[in-house]
Amino acid sequence: MITVTIPQQLVNLPENELTDIVNRIYNRVDYEKEYLQDNRDGRYITVSKDDEIHYVCISRPDNNARNARLMQFVTPTYTAWYDEPKVNKFLDIYLSNPTDSDKNNYSKFFYRCFLTIGINILNIDQLFLPELVPFNNYFDLKHYRERNTGRNRHNRATYFSEEKDHIELFAKTFGANQMESFILALVLRKLLPDKTLILFPVVDNEARDIARKQREILLGSGVEFGEIISNIDNRNIRLDSIGPERDTPKYHYNLLKKYGDKKCLLCGCEMEHLIIGSHIERVTDIKNSVVYSDEEKIRRIVDGENGFWLCANHDKMFEYGIIYFRDKKLCYRNGLRDVDRGFINYSMMQADYVDDMQTPFKIPESLVSQQMEEYLSIHRHRNGVED
Repeated sequence: MITVTIPQQLVNLPENELTDIVNRIYNRVDYEKEYLQDNRDGRYITVSKDDEIHYVCISRPDNNARNARLMQFVTPTYTAWYDEPKVNKFLDIYLSNPTDSDKNNYSKFFYRCFLTIGINILNIDQLFLPELVPFNNYFDLKHYRERNTGRNRHNRATYFSEEKDHIELFAKTFGANQMESFILALVLRKLLPDKTLILFPVVDNEARDIARKQREILLGSGVEFGEIISNIDNRNIRLDSIGPERDTPKYHYNLLKKYGDKKCLLCGCEMEHLIIGSHIERVTDIKNSVVYSDEEKIRRIVDGENGFWLCANHDKMFEYGIIYFRDKKLCYRNGLRDVDRGFINYSMMQADYVDDMQTPFKIPESLVSQQMEEYLSIHRHRNGVED
């Protein structure tokens, strides 16, 4: 016997959808219904037979908003499935009346995320999208997201990047963004089981941390939690906690917001563990300043305007003043040999903004602020370059 258990908020679920769900799970159309007297968190029914149970998350049929259609209901369904004591348990999604709005880039990315962590999309065939398969690896995830994000890549709910010995996930925890962050954390653990994943909750006045149950599930999957990143201020950052390695999670987060994924500004290198958050005004100089207050020192150290993503090679060139910027243009230190200039030119051949080796590199206008100009002036002064 197949039993479909329906919560109060789904009592009006169309019979044809119930039949389709059962048919797609068991290839049968006979079932019995039982109704719960109360509502559940989320939108899901259970379909059970013998010792097997399916938790089926059903999208809203009447709302095409990015999160209100489906995403906000997946996590409550996942939580209920996680707590289910039966061994033979499955987690499914059913798209109610799928339309072209279910094929946007955001949805396609997360469909692949769902498949990667074992969530089956029962009527995926109705989308007619053969690309919807689980992600093969971390690079597949990263590149697919970058290709399909377009102009919104600098305004994401989550950012993640590979460091030398771990993965950093900066996850907004307010509203529906929390649902995305939860799913992405599970996906990263699935794709990189042998690498430490550190989740940094990004909060504002609306929320302080990730929900207790989600935190419990993520801890159980091996996710570690880092410091809370405030979108409002830097009050939770202590100056004495900023070590000589220069980088702080808040600084990385601000660079990700400004520039997007880790990629050398000069040569386009995308090997993330080789990309450095390169400060313009050095952390050492900021900390040793007798002019800045402690609050101002922290602000400058974590300011996304005070840096670039640079590969290890170009980071050192910039730190030592071999290269610098004036009027947004890349300049070379006086006295460099022609062969050295040639090497620098050659190292930038693949940069997105350079048409050929004779074209001087410029920081894109959209990235340069008045604050960045101040930092660049300080960098020139430190390296003996007159303004």
